[in-house]
Amino acid sequence: AEDGVSGHGPYRAVEPDSYFRMPARKFHSERGMPAIMNYPSLLKTMTAEHIWPSDDVWGQHDFTHTGAQGDTAFVGMVVRRFGEQAMSSAEKFADYAQYINYDGYRAMYEANNAGGKGLLIWMSHSCWPSLAWQTYDYWFDKTAAYYGVRTACEPVHVQINPASKSVQVVNYGIGDLKNLKAVITLTSLDGKETYKKEADVELLAEGSRESAIDISDVPDGPVIVELKLLDPTGQALSVNRYMKNYSGGIDTGDYRDVVGKFTYEDPRQ
Repeated sequence: AEDGVSGHGPYRAVEPDSYFRMPARKFHSERGMPAIMNYPSLLKTMTAEHIWPSDDVWGQHDFTHTGAQGDTAFVGMVVRRFGEQAMSSAEKFADYAQYINYDGYRAMYEANNAGGKGLLIWMSHSCWPSLAWQTYDYWFDKTAAYYGVRTACEPVHVQINPASKSVQVVNYGIGDLKNLKAVITLTSLDGKETYKKEADVELLAEGSRESAIDISDVPDGPVIVELKLLDPTGQALSVNRYMKNYSGGIDTGDYRDVVGKFTYEDPRQ
Protein backbone atom coordinates (compact mmCIF):
# COMPACT_ATOMS: atom_id res chain seq x y z
CA ALA A 1 0.00 0.00 0.00
CA GLU A 2 3.02 2.33 0.02
CA ASP A 3 6.74 2.54 -0.87
CA GLY A 4 6.43 3.48 -4.54
CA VAL A 5 2.65 3.50 -4.77
CA SER A 6 -0.27 5.14 -2.95
CA GLY A 7 -2.83 3.15 -0.98
CA HIS A 8 -4.51 2.58 2.41
CA GLY A 9 -8.10 2.82 1.29
CA PRO A 10 -10.61 3.96 2.22
CA TYR A 11 -11.98 0.42 2.53
CA ARG A 12 -15.45 1.33 3.86
CA ALA A 13 -18.35 2.95 2.04
CA VAL A 14 -18.00 6.71 1.61
CA GLU A 15 -20.18 9.16 -0.29
CA PRO A 16 -19.31 8.88 -4.01
CA ASP A 17 -18.40 12.58 -4.16
CA SER A 18 -15.67 11.95 -1.56
CA TYR A 19 -13.45 10.04 -3.99
CA PHE A 20 -13.10 13.18 -6.12
CA ARG A 21 -11.83 15.09 -3.09
CA MET A 22 -9.07 12.60 -2.26
CA PRO A 23 -7.06 12.39 -5.50
CA ALA A 24 -4.16 9.95 -5.52
CA ARG A 25 -0.74 11.52 -6.07
CA LYS A 26 0.38 8.37 -7.89
CA PHE A 27 -0.78 4.83 -8.65
CA HIS A 28 -3.24 3.79 -5.91
CA SER A 29 -2.91 0.10 -5.08
CA GLU A 30 -5.69 -0.33 -2.49
CA ARG A 31 -9.23 1.04 -2.42
CA GLY A 32 -12.55 -0.68 -1.80
CA MET A 33 -15.89 -0.80 -0.01
CA PRO A 34 -18.49 -3.43 0.88
CA ALA A 35 -20.09 -4.99 -2.21
CA ILE A 36 -23.24 -6.82 -1.17
CA MET A 37 -24.05 -10.00 -3.08
CA ASN A 38 -27.29 -10.47 -4.93
CA TYR A 39 -29.95 -12.20 -2.83
CA PRO A 40 -29.54 -15.71 -4.39
CA SER A 41 -25.86 -15.65 -3.43
CA LEU A 42 -26.74 -14.55 0.10
CA LEU A 43 -28.95 -17.63 0.39
CA LYS A 44 -25.96 -19.78 -0.55
CA THR A 45 -23.81 -18.04 2.07
CA MET A 46 -26.07 -17.87 5.15
CA THR A 47 -28.22 -20.48 6.82
CA ALA A 48 -31.85 -19.54 7.46
CA GLU A 49 -31.27 -18.49 11.09
CA HIS A 50 -28.56 -16.02 10.07
CA ILE A 51 -29.95 -14.56 6.85
CA TRP A 52 -31.61 -11.58 8.58
CA PRO A 53 -30.96 -9.38 10.39
CA SER A 54 -27.22 -9.26 9.81
CA ASP A 55 -25.22 -10.79 12.65
CA ASP A 56 -21.76 -12.12 13.44
CA VAL A 57 -22.01 -14.64 10.60
CA TRP A 58 -22.25 -11.69 8.22
CA GLY A 59 -19.17 -10.37 10.00
CA GLN A 60 -17.34 -13.63 9.30
CA HIS A 61 -18.08 -12.91 5.64
CA ASP A 62 -16.49 -9.43 5.85
CA PHE A 63 -19.53 -7.30 6.71
CA THR A 64 -18.25 -6.12 10.09
CA HIS A 65 -19.47 -3.38 12.46
CA THR A 66 -15.89 -2.29 13.16
CA GLY A 67 -12.63 -2.58 11.29
CA ALA A 68 -11.83 -1.43 7.78
CA GLN A 69 -15.09 -2.65 6.22
CA GLY A 70 -17.28 -0.51 8.53
CA ASP A 71 -20.67 -1.98 7.61
CA THR A 72 -22.47 0.70 9.65
CA ALA A 73 -21.41 3.28 7.06
CA PHE A 74 -22.88 1.15 4.26
CA VAL A 75 -26.13 0.49 6.15
CA GLY A 76 -26.43 4.18 6.99
CA MET A 77 -26.08 5.02 3.31
CA VAL A 78 -28.86 2.58 2.36
CA VAL A 79 -31.19 4.11 4.96
CA ARG A 80 -30.39 7.72 4.01
CA ARG A 81 -31.01 6.96 0.36
CA PHE A 82 -34.10 4.76 0.54
CA GLY A 83 -35.51 4.84 4.08
CA GLU A 84 -36.00 2.16 6.71
CA GLN A 85 -38.18 0.12 4.34
CA ALA A 86 -34.99 -0.91 2.54
CA MET A 87 -33.94 -2.74 5.72
CA SER A 88 -37.13 -4.79 6.11
CA SER A 89 -35.63 -8.06 4.80
CA ALA A 90 -32.42 -9.54 3.46
CA GLU A 91 -33.90 -9.58 -0.05
CA LYS A 92 -34.84 -5.90 0.04
CA PHE A 93 -31.50 -4.93 1.56
CA ALA A 94 -29.59 -6.87 -1.12
CA ASP A 95 -31.65 -5.23 -3.88
CA TYR A 96 -31.25 -1.65 -2.61
CA ALA A 97 -27.59 -2.27 -1.82
CA GLN A 98 -26.96 -2.70 -5.54
CA TYR A 99 -27.51 1.06 -6.01
CA ILE A 100 -24.81 1.73 -3.42
CA ASN A 101 -22.53 -0.86 -5.05
CA TYR A 102 -22.95 0.74 -8.47
CA ASP A 103 -22.55 4.37 -7.45
CA GLY A 104 -19.65 3.72 -5.11
CA TYR A 105 -17.50 1.61 -7.40
CA ARG A 106 -18.27 3.79 -10.43
CA ALA A 107 -17.18 6.85 -8.44
CA MET A 108 -13.89 5.20 -7.40
CA TYR A 109 -12.90 4.81 -11.03
CA GLU A 110 -14.44 8.02 -12.33
CA ALA A 111 -12.48 9.92 -9.70
CA ASN A 112 -9.41 8.10 -10.90
CA ASN A 113 -10.26 9.21 -14.46
CA ALA A 114 -10.10 12.77 -13.15
CA GLY A 115 -6.55 12.22 -11.88
CA GLY A 116 -5.40 9.50 -14.27
CA LYS A 117 -3.11 7.75 -11.79
CA GLY A 118 -4.31 4.13 -11.94
CA LEU A 119 -6.32 2.19 -9.34
CA LEU A 120 -6.62 -1.36 -7.98
CA ILE A 121 -9.48 -2.64 -5.83
CA TRP A 122 -8.50 -4.34 -2.61
CA MET A 123 -9.00 -7.33 -2.81
CA SER A 124 -10.81 -7.94 -6.15
CA HIS A 125 -11.33 -11.74 -6.00
CA SER A 126 -12.80 -13.52 -2.98
CA CYS A 127 -11.32 -16.83 -1.88
CA TRP A 128 -14.61 -17.58 -0.09
CA PRO A 129 -18.08 -15.91 0.05
CA SER A 130 -17.44 -12.28 0.98
CA LEU A 131 -19.50 -9.10 1.26
CA ALA A 132 -16.69 -6.62 0.65
CA TRP A 133 -14.02 -5.48 -1.81
CA GLN A 134 -15.18 -7.14 -5.01
CA THR A 135 -17.23 -6.57 -8.16
CA TYR A 136 -18.37 -10.19 -8.56
CA ASP A 137 -18.96 -12.73 -5.82
CA TYR A 138 -17.47 -16.10 -4.91
CA TRP A 139 -19.81 -17.84 -7.37
CA PHE A 140 -18.90 -15.36 -10.14
CA ASP A 141 -22.30 -13.65 -10.07
CA LYS A 142 -21.74 -10.01 -10.98
CA THR A 143 -22.96 -7.41 -8.50
CA ALA A 144 -23.92 -3.90 -9.64
CA ALA A 145 -20.37 -2.85 -8.69
CA TYR A 146 -19.13 -4.74 -11.77
CA TYR A 147 -21.32 -2.65 -14.06
CA GLY A 148 -20.35 0.57 -12.30
CA VAL A 149 -16.65 -0.13 -12.88
CA ARG A 150 -17.30 -1.21 -16.48
CA THR A 151 -19.12 2.06 -17.15
CA ALA A 152 -16.41 4.21 -15.54
CA CYS A 153 -13.61 2.44 -17.41
CA GLU A 154 -14.83 3.07 -20.95
CA PRO A 155 -11.85 4.18 -23.05
CA VAL A 156 -13.91 7.20 -24.12
CA HIS A 157 -16.16 8.33 -21.29
CA VAL A 158 -18.38 11.18 -20.12
CA GLN A 159 -18.92 11.69 -16.38
CA ILE A 160 -19.88 14.12 -13.65
CA ASN A 161 -17.03 15.53 -11.57
CA PRO A 162 -18.84 16.67 -8.39
CA ALA A 163 -15.71 18.33 -6.98
CA SER A 164 -15.56 20.77 -9.89
CA LYS A 165 -19.35 20.68 -10.50
CA SER A 166 -18.75 19.92 -14.15
CA VAL A 167 -19.34 17.39 -16.89
CA GLN A 168 -15.97 15.88 -17.71
CA VAL A 169 -14.93 13.89 -20.78
CA VAL A 170 -12.05 11.42 -20.88
CA ASN A 171 -10.11 9.78 -23.71
CA TYR A 172 -7.79 6.87 -22.91
CA GLY A 173 -7.76 5.76 -26.54
CA ILE A 174 -4.87 5.95 -29.00
CA GLY A 175 -6.41 8.52 -31.36
CA ASP A 176 -7.34 12.18 -31.10
CA LEU A 177 -11.09 12.86 -31.06
CA LYS A 178 -12.48 16.01 -32.64
CA ASN A 179 -15.87 17.58 -33.30
CA LEU A 180 -17.54 15.79 -30.39
CA LYS A 181 -20.49 17.09 -28.41
CA ALA A 182 -21.13 16.57 -24.68
CA VAL A 183 -24.76 16.80 -23.57
CA ILE A 184 -26.33 16.75 -20.10
CA THR A 185 -30.09 16.38 -19.57
CA LEU A 186 -31.97 16.35 -16.26
CA THR A 187 -35.42 14.74 -16.05
CA SER A 188 -37.77 15.29 -13.09
CA LEU A 189 -39.79 12.56 -11.42
CA ASP A 190 -42.85 13.46 -13.52
CA GLY A 191 -40.88 12.95 -16.72
CA LYS A 192 -40.24 16.59 -17.61
CA GLU A 193 -36.92 17.87 -18.89
CA THR A 194 -35.78 20.47 -16.37
CA TYR A 195 -32.23 21.27 -17.52
CA LYS A 196 -30.11 20.76 -20.62
CA LYS A 197 -26.68 21.97 -21.68
CA GLU A 198 -24.23 20.95 -24.38
CA ALA A 199 -20.70 21.81 -25.43
CA ASP A 200 -18.32 21.05 -28.28
CA VAL A 201 -15.36 18.89 -27.24
CA GLU A 202 -11.96 17.94 -28.63
CA LEU A 203 -9.79 15.33 -26.91
CA LEU A 204 -6.17 14.38 -27.50
CA ALA A 205 -5.18 10.73 -27.32
CA GLU A 206 -4.02 8.70 -24.32
CA GLY A 207 -5.36 10.18 -21.15
CA SER A 208 -6.77 13.51 -22.24
CA ARG A 209 -9.53 14.86 -20.01
CA GLU A 210 -11.50 18.07 -20.15
CA SER A 211 -14.17 19.71 -18.00
CA ALA A 212 -16.64 20.52 -20.74
CA ILE A 213 -19.79 21.87 -19.04
CA ASP A 214 -20.29 23.87 -15.85
CA ILE A 215 -23.25 22.39 -13.94
CA SER A 216 -23.05 24.47 -10.77
CA ASP A 217 -26.45 25.91 -11.72
CA VAL A 218 -28.43 22.65 -11.79
CA PRO A 219 -31.94 23.08 -10.28
CA ASP A 220 -32.77 21.68 -6.85
CA GLY A 221 -34.70 18.44 -6.47
CA PRO A 222 -34.60 14.73 -7.34
CA VAL A 223 -33.76 13.96 -10.98
CA ILE A 224 -32.34 11.41 -13.37
CA VAL A 225 -29.22 12.80 -15.04
CA GLU A 226 -28.28 11.56 -18.49
CA LEU A 227 -24.92 12.35 -20.05
CA LYS A 228 -24.07 11.68 -23.69
CA LEU A 229 -20.88 12.11 -25.67
CA LEU A 230 -21.73 12.25 -29.37
CA ASP A 231 -19.47 11.81 -32.39
CA PRO A 232 -19.71 14.13 -35.46
CA THR A 233 -22.56 11.99 -36.90
CA GLY A 234 -24.59 12.19 -33.69
CA GLN A 235 -23.85 8.61 -32.60
CA ALA A 236 -23.27 8.11 -28.88
CA LEU A 237 -19.70 7.22 -27.90
CA SER A 238 -20.61 7.16 -24.20
CA VAL A 239 -23.86 7.29 -22.22
CA ASN A 240 -23.88 7.63 -18.44
CA ARG A 241 -26.84 8.01 -16.05
CA TYR A 242 -27.04 9.08 -12.41
CA MET A 243 -29.77 9.36 -9.82
CA LYS A 244 -29.38 12.68 -7.99
CA ASN A 245 -31.25 14.88 -5.53
CA TYR A 246 -29.64 18.29 -5.86
CA SER A 247 -29.56 21.11 -3.36
CA GLY A 248 -27.36 24.08 -4.21
CA GLY A 249 -25.58 22.05 -6.88
CA ILE A 250 -24.66 19.25 -4.43
CA ASP A 251 -26.25 15.79 -4.34
CA THR A 252 -27.99 15.25 -0.98
CA GLY A 253 -28.00 11.46 -1.41
CA ASP A 254 -31.67 11.28 -0.32
CA TYR A 255 -33.54 9.28 -2.98
CA ARG A 256 -36.63 8.33 -0.97
CA ASP A 257 -38.86 10.35 -3.32
CA VAL A 258 -37.45 8.44 -6.28
CA VAL A 259 -38.39 4.97 -4.97
CA GLY A 260 -41.26 3.59 -7.04
CA LYS A 261 -41.07 6.40 -9.63
CA PHE A 262 -38.72 4.54 -11.95
CA THR A 263 -38.44 0.87 -12.83
CA TYR A 264 -35.08 -0.66 -11.98
CA GLU A 265 -33.67 -2.40 -15.04
CA ASP A 266 -31.22 -5.16 -14.16
CA PRO A 267 -28.12 -4.46 -16.29
CA ARG A 268 -27.49 -8.20 -16.59
CA GLN A 269 -30.61 -8.61 -18.77
